[in-house]
Amino acid sequence: LLAFARRRVVAPKVVDVGELVGGFMRLIDPLLGSTVRLNVRVGTGLPDVRIDPAQFEQVLMNLAVNARDAMPAGGELGVDVVRTRYKTGAGVRISVRDSGTGMSPEVIARIWEPFFTTKPQGKGTGLGLATVHGIVHQAGGEITVESTLGVGTTFHVLLPGADEADPADAPSASAG
Repeated sequence: LLAFARRRVVAPKVVDVGELVGGFMRLIDPLLGSTVRLNVRVGTGLPDVRIDPAQFEQVLMNLAVNARDAMPAGGELGVDVVRTRYKTGAGVRISVRDSGTGMSPEVIARIWEPFFTTKPQGKGTGLGLATVHGIVHQAGGEITVESTLGVGTTFHVLLPGADEADPADAPSASAG
């Protein structure tokens, strides 16, 4: 719905998700504020994944902003990217964790609903996590959440490895 409303064409391509995470998190570090410590760890031997890079950055932005908002007195935002087994092959798990307020089971049950928000009027649209959920599923992945009140929250994004490069991503060869 959001891609349609913005008239943006979704353009999945084969990307190095570790490189995307590392680069993007450096860009948004200043937006987190001086009281939030950012800790990014990117593993080795990661398979490439097929996802729209701009949409993937939207996933990271939404998760990071929600984490920041859950830590009004500051804390730590950790982002870990590791190789994992996903369904029938290699995949990548991106874990985004905060040391914030956490969520109750009642809130967790509703977080993927469009327009559901715990933020005060005018401070959130309730579309962030619904958008994240849609982007991850459109890329063939899954997203889960673990949270404990007063301790923090961790979102796990699981993406399948790209089995082979999309022909549109390969340089064209001319016959000669």
